[in-house]
Amino acid sequence: MAAGTGAPATPGTPFTLARNLGSPAEVDAAVARAREAGANVLKEPRRAAFGGYHAYFADPDGHRWEICHNPGWSVSEDGTVRLTAVDPAE
Repeated sequence: MAAGTGAPATPGTPFTLARNLGSPAEVDAAVARAREAGANVLKEPRRAAFGGYHAYFADPDGHRWEICHNPGWSVSEDGTVRLTAVDPAE
């Protein structure tokens, strides 16, 4: 967990909540709103090794969140989730 978030895992926060958004711009906006609400940004928004774009923050209660855009993640109308490979260079 510490390697992924850039901050040590601490007692009471043994998990990270995640939210996938539609674009890198939406990630930037969500992190800005979180910061304005008192979150501690642990990892500024950036390109991710998986080919997407992500950031981590801890909310005022200490819960860690990953906010990301994964262009390989999609949900069909029938609810089927698909995860396809993404070229990290794109």
